[in-house]
Amino acid sequence: ERYVVPAKSATESTVRLLLSDHEKESLTVYTNGFRPYDPLEDDDEFDREYVVHGDDEYADGEVHVNGCESHASFQ
Repeated sequence: ERYVVPAKSATESTVRLLLSDHEKESLTVYTNGFRPYDPLEDDDEFDREYVVHGDDEYADGEVHVNGCESHASFQ
């Protein structure tokens, strides 16, 4: 199951707060290569998949954040 959780700020602490409310199950977090997300890579509670827009990487198979960005534009 996939879902989008809109957030007003893009910080590591915001992402951790949103994830702490999630039930314990297999969880993959999709982000871009924004540096504040880097510490999430070391967390054993979930997997992190990301693309680095600065390296002209916008999709890697099913890994992309375009759906999130599109969803936010409709808010």
